[in-house]
Amino acid sequence: MKPLYRITLFVCLMLVSSIVIACGSSPTPTPVPTLVPTPVPPTTAPTIIPPTAAPTKTTAPTNTPSASTSGGSDIPAVQRAFEKFLAATTFRLSTDVTTSPALFEPQYTPQPGDDPDRVTVVSMQGEQDNANFNFKLRGFAASFLAVVAGFDPNSAELELASVGDARFARGIKEGETTAKWYQFPQDDPSMDGFVPRQILAPIINAKYADDAFQSTGSETMDGQQCAVFEGDRAAFELVLPELSDSALLNSEVFDKDTIDNFKFQVWVCGDGQVHRILYAFDTHTKKDAAKKGSLSFDAKIKDYGTTIVIQAPADAIPLDSGAANAQPTEEATNVSEAKTFTSLEGDWEGNSSTDSPIQFTVEDNALTFVMLNYFINTGSCSVGGAYGRSVDDGAINNDKFSFTLTNDDGVQFTFAGKFNSNNDAEGTLAIKGKTHCGDTDEQVTWTAKHISAPESSTEPTSESSVEPTEEATVEATAEATTEAGGASGDAVALVQSAFDAFAKKDLNTALAAFDDDVVYSVGDTSGVGKASLQSYLQLALAAGSTFAVSNVQDLGGIVTFTVTVSGVGAGTYSNSSAIVDEGKIVLLTLK
Repeated sequence: MKPLYRITLFVCLMLVSSIVIACGSSPTPTPVPTLVPTPVPPTTAPTIIPPTAAPTKTTAPTNTPSASTSGGSDIPAVQRAFEKFLAATTFRLSTDVTTSPALFEPQYTPQPGDDPDRVTVVSMQGEQDNANFNFKLRGFAASFLAVVAGFDPNSAELELASVGDARFARGIKEGETTAKWYQFPQDDPSMDGFVPRQILAPIINAKYADDAFQSTGSETMDGQQCAVFEGDRAAFELVLPELSDSALLNSEVFDKDTIDNFKFQVWVCGDGQVHRILYAFDTHTKKDAAKKGSLSFDAKIKDYGTTIVIQAPADAIPLDSGAANAQPTEEATNVSEAKTFTSLEGDWEGNSSTDSPIQFTVEDNALTFVMLNYFINTGSCSVGGAYGRSVDDGAINNDKFSFTLTNDDGVQFTFAGKFNSNNDAEGTLAIKGKTHCGDTDEQVTWTAKHISAPESSTEPTSESSVEPTEEATVEATAEATTEAGGASGDAVALVQSAFDAFAKKDLNTALAAFDDDVVYSVGDTSGVGKASLQSYLQLALAAGSTFAVSNVQDLGGIVTFTVTVSGVGAGTYSNSSAIVDEGKIVLLTLK
């Protein structure tokens, strides 16, 4: 599977992670038979030339950028244009990314009227005026968001807008027939990480050799004379891994050595700005040279520096802050009294200074698991994501801890903190390494609260009738465990292994734990069958969602646990359960 950070690359996936929490309060959706997005037929894919065919060069007019320099600088014209784009404040952007089903990793089932030979990964058109923007989204992103956020799965378009401090989304909600505007609460940070220009990050942020692009002619575009630059094979291959991950392509099907033809072109006009980027290729598959696939990434930018007026929709329906961001609370555990924790053991939740969730688990006086969400904004570039994993060196000494984790891309996360009491903690999160914003060295602060613990580590602040319930639970658990014998440990291990495999993005191993006819429910999303669950998990992985399990216990045939979801569908499901029968999970409930 692909790296977790893919969610920060394409705007379609950033969009999903940005607004799903706020939109999650829609009425209970009608169960979707299959969690497979309906792709939108794309425009005709560009003609691709073989990499060995040398294009005929023409002399560029004097008012077009030269092949090597621009504006008296020794920076190559293409890279200089990329830098100017990052600094641009007003522009209009149109981007279409399409691929073949043979290369697309998520399951693809053409619906009536769909092009069976093409999948629209993302199609985005809109405009930006400084921090204000308005963009329409189609294709895989729109369909995926419809599935996970309660919008009509048959709706082909979603629209986002930001005006001043107000954030808006327009779409057809489940059970309705027309699209409507919805406004997020002002204090809701859900859309803060949405940066439209970030869709070009895999190409714009790459570090090319000075001679990577050569001028091959000129064209008139947007009323200007523009130089057309052709990227060489090294430039093409430099972008290929990150762009393939972003477009959700299956790296097991093809690689750079199977590419038959490619095209990497950049149009730089007389204003020194990039006006079009075309990146495309044809490939055969590793196993069958006769089986072909292709990708097309086509972005067009215009109207730099012009007057663009973006107005807030007058008919937007306010999204209730409490309902929109509803999370399971202590009421779900039937304990209405506040708790005083007598140790650090259990689950902790909080937020960083960038409003990014932080979760961790303490067991045996050590942090054993962390889920670190983060958001970095350097001014011209923004990147966000989540990193979660088990911890081996999280020992707590004198109420303090500090350790460093390194992800698959070499980015280091140093998580340090101190416990002010058994209920409160604070600390810092430092992120260092090469992210999509280049060399990154950022640090944020965080605070967290103790939210749950083993029963032996808590006590009610006032006397209540909890004790008999607790005693009964303990007795029932002991009795059930005795009757179940070794099966109890097997059930716990099965659930733990399934979530551990999913955390490692090993979907096949995770699915092996489930019965073919499993019934599952995750929040408002439900389905029947391993194939349906596989589609849901594929989409969750593609969007960068992570599921971290803790407090796994067997109550005699029913395994209970807490699941912390980060990314799309973020939340803590403290009353989750699974029923295991004949060594397989037959019922999974996250709530």
